[in-house]
Amino acid sequence: MKKPIVDVDIFRHGEAQYNEGKNVNLYDAKDLTLRGIRAVVINAHKIAKKYTPNTKVGVFTSPYGRTLQTAKLIALVLVKKKIKVELINCEELEESKNLSWPMLKALMTGGEYAFQGKSFYINKNLSNPMNLTYPDFYIEDCISMIDTDTLSSWPKEFVSAISLTEKHSSASKRMITFLNRLRNQYKSFDQDNAVIVTHDSLVIDLVRQASENKQKTLNPGEYVNARIYPTEIVVNLNN
Repeated sequence: MKKPIVDVDIFRHGEAQYNEGKNVNLYDAKDLTLRGIRAVVINAHKIAKKYTPNTKVGVFTSPYGRTLQTAKLIALVLVKKKIKVELINCEELEESKNLSWPMLKALMTGGEYAFQGKSFYINKNLSNPMNLTYPDFYIEDCISMIDTDTLSSWPKEFVSAISLTEKHSSASKRMITFLNRLRNQYKSFDQDNAVIVTHDSLVIDLVRQASENKQKTLNPGEYVNARIYPTEIVVNLNN
């Protein structure tokens, strides 16, 4: 197969403490755990092996503390290998909009839950009748399947919050749109390598495609490789 227009390694951010939100200063970002840092550095060294000194690599990152620190660690590894790196902050790569893990977990597992000072009970048999876990609960858009009687029994503020959660199909589409934009941009660039640092919800479909549905997502700090050709995107777990 001929050389791709862009060869891009797509990272899920490293394991995080989730203390930092969006638009943290790049140099102040420090949201990863020690285990998260180690995983990112190990995988950064793996991708660095395929580059020769003075290779130009664009590192595109979501604007959250956990992704910015991941991107910074990758960039530091590459720079030490004499690779030329440009860090680019990209809103398109941010986490699924309004996705709250505590709320999602509450809907999947049920039980007592408190939201904005109001406590109420979530019946798992009604919120998650198929007994799905993550990421399947999110992929199948189970929030939209909760019946109106169940929703009316919960605080209006909570119902409003979960209704604003970006659907998996929308988050996945944002990733594909971004990859297609890279294809168009890199046609006129003097480089053909890139790294993307983003979130679990944006890489799910790529991982499933690469593994033929045998793997559901990436562990924190792992990456998948995508080779972008004029008319197709070829994704591989082992590159």
